[in-house]
Amino acid sequence: MINFMKKLLFILFFGAIFFGAYAQYWNTTGNANTNPPTNYIGTTDCQPLVFKTGGHERMRLNKNGFGLGIGTPDPQSIVHIHNPGRVIECGVNSLGILAGFDKFLQLTGFYSGNNGFIASFDYSNDFYLTQTENANFTIEGPGGGLTIAPDGNVGVGTDAPQAKLDVNGSFSAQSANITGTLTANILNVQTLSFNNITTNALQAQTAKITGISNLCGNVGIGISTPPIAQMQIGNLFTFNTGSGNAIGYNNYYNGTKYARIQNGVASGILFNTDGDVIITTATSSSAGSTFYYDTPLPGIIVKNDKRVGILTTSPSADLHVAGSFRAKSARIENLLSAYEICVSYDGSLCWPDYVFTKDYNLLPLKELEQFISENQHLPNVPSAAEVEANGVKVGKMSTLLLQKIEELTLYIINLEKRLSDIEDKKDK
Repeated sequence: MINFMKKLLFILFFGAIFFGAYAQYWNTTGNANTNPPTNYIGTTDCQPLVFKTGGHERMRLNKNGFGLGIGTPDPQSIVHIHNPGRVIECGVNSLGILAGFDKFLQLTGFYSGNNGFIASFDYSNDFYLTQTENANFTIEGPGGGLTIAPDGNVGVGTDAPQAKLDVNGSFSAQSANITGTLTANILNVQTLSFNNITTNALQAQTAKITGISNLCGNVGIGISTPPIAQMQIGNLFTFNTGSGNAIGYNNYYNGTKYARIQNGVASGILFNTDGDVIITTATSSSAGSTFYYDTPLPGIIVKNDKRVGILTTSPSADLHVAGSFRAKSARIENLLSAYEICVSYDGSLCWPDYVFTKDYNLLPLKELEQFISENQHLPNVPSAAEVEANGVKVGKMSTLLLQKIEELTLYIINLEKRLSDIEDKKDK
């Protein structure tokens, strides 16, 4: 019996040493010659693996391998990170409150300093991804990505955005509310609506609007400064409303009058509230000086009754010229009434003084009589049918009439000479 007890104690003693040595095989100071299938940190009894510090759980790997929880004993996804907002300090039974944002993830690199990239919630449960360094924050895919610059500008397709939203390429939106400036090389929209163009701006190298465009303020095309008229194309061409509607060159409506934009000449077309259309020009004057459409006199006015006035605001005929006019040719099919008409000669007509030259071939009266008998009109004078078909050119007809008067004068002189000769013969 004593020997049996000795043997039993011997076996238990060396067994304890053996199993104790085996239990310490995973060394906390490092291990070598490990075999992953048999040497690992984990459980074999279908229980979660729990990591603790200070006796408090900090991280847990679920028993079914589905969830790694950090800061939570009940992970709901493959990796579940939770910041409870309070921290249990080691060796202290009280709870400490975290100040500021509910920061739960922080990434730093060799060049990033101590802050780097932070993911956090605030007390309103808003979620933040924060780049704390003076560097870009980029989300990138195979074909490009999105960049947030240190100044807050957001770039799509560019890592150096020059505006709050800088898209290097095309974008599509069902609706957009723009409260600043929209700059684009090409802009294609179906419907464009700005409620206040003085605070909203549209800048585009090419704009194609296929639907409704509702612009309730000033619009500028081809300019870099805010437009001064309802529409301004380039520096000097304007469309204005106010005291009528006007299309102006080097003038715009400033709220009280039409004024020059810069030094120089000005012109424009005004559609006034009476339904008249006024076209006028003005000589050079200084910037800001008043540009008058109808004072003292307009250039051309088309009244609402379709009468046209030149240098008059009150035309009394279909065409009323309050001054002189010159025309190379004109055809008037009814009455022409004038106090005086001056016909100018440009050299194409020869004034018939040549009739009185010695070598002028005056047609004998017998031949003249025969011509009249055959044609019922004087030589070189158009017939009634020709006049009816083509009209009469006043200058040419005046020349022909004078030629016939001068020829008639020669006939009379010749007749006078013959009569004198006959009387002289009778007296003898």
